[in-house]
Amino acid sequence: MARMSRQNLNSLYFHTMVQGINKEYIFSTNEMKEKYKQLLKEAIKSSNVKLLSYCIMSNHAHMLMYVQNIQEMSKLMQKVNTSFARIYNRKNNRVGFVFRDRFSVQQISNKQHLYNCLAYIHNNPVKAGIVKNPQDYKYSSYREWVSQKELIDEMSNELIFGEDKININEFHKIYLNNHICDIEDIVEEIDYKQIIYKYEKNKNDTIEKIIMDEKILQDIVWELRKESNLSIRRISSILKVNRPKITKIVRKIEAELI
Repeated sequence: MARMSRQNLNSLYFHTMVQGINKEYIFSTNEMKEKYKQLLKEAIKSSNVKLLSYCIMSNHAHMLMYVQNIQEMSKLMQKVNTSFARIYNRKNNRVGFVFRDRFSVQQISNKQHLYNCLAYIHNNPVKAGIVKNPQDYKYSSYREWVSQKELIDEMSNELIFGEDKININEFHKIYLNNHICDIEDIVEEIDYKQIIYKYEKNKNDTIEKIIMDEKILQDIVWELRKESNLSIRRISSILKVNRPKITKIVRKIEAELI
């Protein structure tokens, strides 16, 4: 599993959100949630936009999208929201705006931000107290990601994890078993284990056994510090080595680099 890339993604990935006007519960019924989900997926089929994840709540919806031309995303959102507004107004015998704005958008700056966004979107129903586990919520793409069936787009996995070769089952296993809300913790766990275990000599070596070699311990400490940007406190906790010793190693290597 290659170490997670931190490079800029050239703003091809976007976290997009729509919200009901005056924060109204425009998706309050399952029927309306299902309708917006259908409209979104249908519109995606005839566009160059890749929908990587989504979650439709009662008064807003989150989407993670990949697109090379943001104007195409604007056209897509206009098409979906206009269609939904007509249906919503007709069903509720009302006129006027349905959405607060066309949509809001945040560009994704790097891989860690991308992973964080994926988990944030899927964790919305949990944080709102609607369900205890994200897989229990019907109107998000979480189940699709875990099962790898009926993904919104067959390129979703590759576009999110492609270069990093992160196992999707491992990613979600950590997320599910530990109920981690902040995906940075997941990324950190995957990242530091990969750094440490490349030094193992036997398949079943534990971390404690790997770092018995002082030279290997120094190399691991420095990689964790430099590559994963972990604090001395966190490195100490991971390796179960006292902080003064970790601090000494870090300072020694830093001094040698000057």
